[in-house]
Amino acid sequence: MATSSKKRRSKDGDHGAQTRKMKLLCQRAPAAPHGFDEEMKTFIREMFETSFKHFGQEVSNKLGKIELDVATLKKAVITMDENSKKDKAPPFGNGQPVDDNCLFHELFTRPGEIDLNMDSQDPDFLQKEMGHLSQKSQAPGFDPSQGIFSQNLEKQQRKDDTAEFMDWNDKGDSGKYVADAVLVYLPEARWTAFEAWFRNVNRDVPKLGPSHLTDALFKRLIDQKEWLGNDEIDAVLYLHRESTSLRRLNSARVGFMSCEFSARIKNEYPKFMKNKKTHKWDSRLIDFVTGESPSHGKTGKSWALDFDRIYAPVNVNNSHWISICVNFVLRTVEVFDCFGNNNRRNVEMFAYIIPRIVKDVHGKVYGKVPPLTQYEIINVKVPKNLNTTMCDCGVYALKHIECHMLNLSMDLINDGNIKEARMKIAVDLWEAAHDPILIERMKNYKPPHQSSDILEID
Repeated sequence: MATSSKKRRSKDGDHGAQTRKMKLLCQRAPAAPHGFDEEMKTFIREMFETSFKHFGQEVSNKLGKIELDVATLKKAVITMDENSKKDKAPPFGNGQPVDDNCLFHELFTRPGEIDLNMDSQDPDFLQKEMGHLSQKSQAPGFDPSQGIFSQNLEKQQRKDDTAEFMDWNDKGDSGKYVADAVLVYLPEARWTAFEAWFRNVNRDVPKLGPSHLTDALFKRLIDQKEWLGNDEIDAVLYLHRESTSLRRLNSARVGFMSCEFSARIKNEYPKFMKNKKTHKWDSRLIDFVTGESPSHGKTGKSWALDFDRIYAPVNVNNSHWISICVNFVLRTVEVFDCFGNNNRRNVEMFAYIIPRIVKDVHGKVYGKVPPLTQYEIINVKVPKNLNTTMCDCGVYALKHIECHMLNLSMDLINDGNIKEARMKIAVDLWEAAHDPILIERMKNYKPPHQSSDILEID
């Protein structure tokens, strides 16, 4: 019995022992050491010292590099300042005296013989004896002592920024018999004659139809960095109108509208859409239908009666030129865009308004009412990757009209020959402005009747 009770007591545990143990530990705790021992402290101290030493070396190296760069830059600035001071013209009265020996050596030791019998009053004396001497100038690349006796004292030719594009035509008569000749071919003799006229200081400013052929106009035509404006486009279309009237161009039933025509269509379209039933057409727009406009090169021919189709330029958002062909027989609006974009939104107004205004005008004026259906819009396919300069769209718009009018492939005009196309347009306009027949026709020009209605054209 005693043995079993002893075992039972040992299994139950001695709670008093546990309490005494905890009390003893609490008493010894204040005496026990806390924190890091000396070995750990030494390790941490060495680690920090090593790290800060390495960091200090890196900072020192970077500061040294910065000081070196600053010193190099300062030296370069000082050198530039010294050079600029050397380039400045010396003040009057502080020049260095001329070394007579050097001057003697310069004068009398050059190759060739000295003509002691030459008269000092001879005009060639100074040039022959001293023309080889150099007289430095502050203008870079300019030596005022050289060549002054060989200068021609005739009228000085123009010196402007046209020089860079005046050497374009170096191909002579090449291309005369190729497929695109009618679009871009320009004989060298014609270009040379135009260039000589253009460089003349006292040349006139000719007029061609509605446009004055100014320096700015020719620069826009010839320089591929320039965007064509209304004046040059209207001048080309005026020339087409006169050429058809004079039968120089075999397109008697083809009309050529102006930039004003497209602008008036754009202004008329929203007004018409607001009130279709009672809308009254602007009289100046009706003049285009009856052939009274464009007034320069007036044809007097009516749409759909005398003309089977008309061509017109279209300015898209003042940033791009396209052209269209309105065909009254096929009842279509063909669009020519060098970018090949879908221009339905930009030409839908033409497809909608033109058949309606033709119907109204023909019914009232001619007593004939053509069928009223909206014209079909056709985007004509052109080669890809055109107008990489982003400035040739106006030239393409004009040349696409020519291609379509002459039944030529649109592939004939591209970025490879668009430069020559610009040149040809410039020379064609210049020659037309001096054509005696066209000059006489321009003298007989009568301005259109001014309507009381004022139409804002943007």
